[in-house]
Amino acid sequence: MKNTRLVSELVKNIEDMIDRKIETDSIDYLRLITHLKFAIDRIERGMPISNELLLQIKRKFKKAYKIATNVAQIIGNSLDRDVPEDEIGYLAIHIQRLINNR
Repeated sequence: MKNTRLVSELVKNIEDMIDRKIETDSIDYLRLITHLKFAIDRIERGMPISNELLLQIKRKFKKAYKIATNVAQIIGNSLDRDVPEDEIGYLAIHIQRLINNR
């Protein structure tokens, strides 16, 4: 239940930062929610993932990466854990998809 509230808070935060409502029946929304749930689980379990595209993501998707960093801070504060940068990169990909599909 705690993570459901956290995911809802994160989606609201992302909506505020991209300045638009995310349609809850869109595939991008479902992908974002799924990623957030699995990311939170990985972070809680201390199971880092590797993101070989991290440097390209940071360079190409600057706005999305900045938003992902803010979201990661919320996750980290809520779980009292550090969010790995590789995880932030994957989150940025999902956020970039939302930015592109305005």
